[in-house]
Amino acid sequence: MKKLLASLLAMSMVFAFTACSLTGDDDDDSSKKKSKNSSSSSVVDDSDKDSEADDSSKADDASSEADADSTADESSEADDDSSEEAPAVVVDDSSEADASSDNAAATGDGYAIDVDAAAWKDISSTVSGVNAAYSYIGDTSDPYLATANFNIIAQGGAGTAKVTDFVDVIKKQYEAMGYEITNSEQITFNGYDAYKVETTVTQSGLTMKMNQVVIINNGTAYIISYGSESSVFDKIKPEFEKVLGTFKLS
Repeated sequence: MKKLLASLLAMSMVFAFTACSLTGDDDDDSSKKKSKNSSSSSVVDDSDKDSEADDSSKADDASSEADADSTADESSEADDDSSEEAPAVVVDDSSEADASSDNAAATGDGYAIDVDAAAWKDISSTVSGVNAAYSYIGDTSDPYLATANFNIIAQGGAGTAKVTDFVDVIKKQYEAMGYEITNSEQITFNGYDAYKVETTVTQSGLTMKMNQVVIINNGTAYIISYGSESSVFDKIKPEFEKVLGTFKLS
């Protein structure tokens, strides 16, 4: 189990850093699009849609009937572009306006967590080796916010072991991966005995702050990894606390 836990720690943390880089590239283009249409940081902004509708109406009034079909086509293309910026996790497809305020319940092997679809994009299907993975899409005012992400791994086979039995393994694994441990401690996480490690790592000129919480319950190890580029970690921390605070074991 110790070797397995070490490999899981490595997998989740390496993914976290990779997801940060990829998410940053994707959301950089997205933020440029949004800056042209809105000064708001929200993902779904009804005022932008109203503005687009007003612009479209003015264009229709100014154009002749012969150009009406062409204007309709351009409006349709604009709607298609707008839909690409909508959150990937939608609770109710029939009501896009309500989707931003709804939470999507994500369940895994013995756990559940409520995820705000307007703040987090579900990328679990694109990542192997983790039970769930999400990248932050809630605020594009700072491109580094797009580096925020978290993932969850659930792995059985821990038997009667406690998380304290693996403290040395956890620390050695971080050192082997080149992560600097800035703090490590036993904590109570949502009522469960857990061990938390806070780390930093610099790769390709980007310094990431990554935290990891390990829980062992009824023979299953649960590893929750979360973090972002270091300069925005304190700003995004409340969003992490909000979503991770809903994590519970079943």
